[in-house]
Parts: sequence; C-alpha cells; structure tokens
Amino acid sequence: NIQRVSAEVTREFVDRAKHAVQAQADSNYGQEEEYAESTPLLGGRQQQQQQQQQLQRRVELAVLDNDIEYNEALINERESEINEIEQGIVELNEIFRDMGTIVTEQQSLLDNIETNVQSVAVNALGASEELNSASEYQRRSNKTKFCILLFAIIFIIVLLLIAIS
Repeated sequence: NIQRVSAEVTREFVDRAKHAVQAQADSNYGQEEEYAESTPLLGGRQQQQQQQQQLQRRVELAVLDNDIEYNEALINERESEINEIEQGIVELNEIFRDMGTIVTEQQSLLDNIETNVQSVAVNALGASEELNSASEYQRRSNKTKFCILLFAIIFIIVLLLIAIS
C-alpha cells in the first residue's frame, strides 16, 4: 500500500510539473503576441531595433521551447523509470507473497516431521524399556529353569540312591 501511495504521489508530481511547464510556455507565447500587436509602426531605425528585439525574443522563445521539450523528455523518461520501478516493486511483492505461501506449506510438513521424530523418540524409549523388561524376565526364567533342573537331578539322584540301597 505504501508503495502504491508513493507511486501515485510521484505521478501527481510529474503531472503537475508537465502542466507548469506547459502553462509557462503558453504565457510566454501570449506575451510576445500582445507586445507585437500593441506597438505602433515606428520609423526605420526604431523599426529595425524592434525587429531585432522581436527576433531576439523569438530566439529566446525557441531556446525556452527547446528547454521545455528537453525538460518534458526528462520528465517522460523519469516517469517511465518510475513506472518500471513500480512494476518491479509489484513483481517483488508477488514473489514475497509466493514465498510466504511456500513457507506456510513447508511449515506444516516440518511440523509433521517434528511430530514424527518426537513419536519415534517416545516409541524408542518405550521399546528400550520393554527390551529391558524382557531381558529381566528371561533372566528370571533361566534361573527358574536352572533351579527346576537342579531339583530334578537331585531328585533323580535320590531316587537312584534309594533304588540301589
């Protein structure tokens, strides 16, 4: 929004400058015509001086016209540059919007990955606890089997001793 307002203000400035230059050129041309109509015909030398002055004014007006044309060309060039800059800013704004959309889309994927990593970490801890529990249970089971086997061997030995005696 700020960029648009800035571009509008710049356009208004350029338009005002064009109008001011055009108004100045129009007023200079009108003054020359008024002067030529208001002066009565004078004698030879005065008429030559007057013609020289009119010629001088025309040269000055031509120079002013050239200056005005040059200034208008500069204004037009600056206006086109401003338009190009404005277009660049609009394109840059679109790029940032697209980037924001991509980041938003990627954020949900990253959140899913983070959730999965946390889930894996919790599951790995649970699996580790289960493995420790299974190992402990197997150790107890082996101890119990060993005791039963030892008791069975002692019982068989006792039976054999009773049968021999």
